Amino acid sequence: MKKILALACVAVLFAGCGGAAAGPTKVTEEDKGKTFEATVGQKFEVTLKANETTPVQWTSPKIEGDAIIGTVNSEYKTEENPQGMVGVGGWRIYTFEVTGAGTAKMVWESKHIAEEGPPYDTFEITINAK
Repeated sequence: MKKILALACVAVLFAGCGGAAAGPTKVTEEDKGKTFEATVGQKFEVTLKANETTPVQWTSPKIEGDAIIGTVNSEYKTEENPQGMVGVGGWRIYTFEVTGAGTAKMVWESKHIAEEGPPYDTFEITINAK
């Protein structure tokens, strides 16, 4: 009986070790300029404050370097708005996966969609992938 109980405890411990993969590494505007150590296969979620009702929007990131970054997907989420107001802001959320080792600098720009000129803001992170 003790052996069965001991085997059951070991099985429970190992089940916890091989459980579901951790979610993506969360990156916010507070992480501007930071470098992240990553492994191939690691996912990232970059959340930037935005307001899709204005003509100033975040661009898809420019990626420089030899690390391979998989497809960058993005979605917009509006802040909760129980009063139904128009023009409420939200967040632009970019998700991607590191698919190859190396270093990559990723730069997003907040620009007016109908005007040329410098960006209003930039957001940059560096990924060091092994």
